[in-house]
Amino acid sequence: MVSQMYLRTASAVLLLLSCLHMTKADAPNQLEFLSQVAKDINVLGKTALCHSVHGNDAEILSKAYKVYDTTVNGIKTSVDGPLTEEKFGTLLKILVHDTSAAAKVVDPACSNAANYCPESDPPPQAATLAALGKALITLGSTFECLTANPNPEHLAKVPVIIGNAIQKVANHKGDSITSVGIILPEIIEIAVGFQSLSTTCANVAQPC
Repeated sequence: MVSQMYLRTASAVLLLLSCLHMTKADAPNQLEFLSQVAKDINVLGKTALCHSVHGNDAEILSKAYKVYDTTVNGIKTSVDGPLTEEKFGTLLKILVHDTSAAAKVVDPACSNAANYCPESDPPPQAATLAALGKALITLGSTFECLTANPNPEHLAKVPVIIGNAIQKVANHKGDSITSVGIILPEIIEIAVGFQSLSTTCANVAQPC
């Protein structure tokens, strides 16, 4: 007999997949798929760290910041009214897939940053980008832990935590801070929210 816990976990995972416009046929092993999303977030964080270390190169830094300009603009354009599952899927694609793809081509030295570990501190002008990179690594590592230790109640809260942060980015007014500055506190909020779901996953991020 299939356990009630398994059924609840599968239901929560399928909810996440529906938000991503995925089906069981698209992703036979749903938890592996979500784990890959988490790893992609982790790599995005390491890519941002790599860009930040090269922050003395004004061209690289400008290109890196433009990646997140596109991300924020995409979120603001896509959110109009309540955050439905369809919109959530579109926005998560912008946040993870599109941003990762754009970030990889900013600097050839950072195009494959899965195992990147900075050998020096970033220059002051790249400090916010470095902070974003570290926050993304924390988020990705925590999310990967949640998928490795699946709990239906935890997984069911993931779309809510992400959705709340996305809504805050979409609602941001003014241009006094950069797009990286807009995204950073929301990535931290998602990471903290994920960490609060499980003591097992509360402190798993290892930048290097």
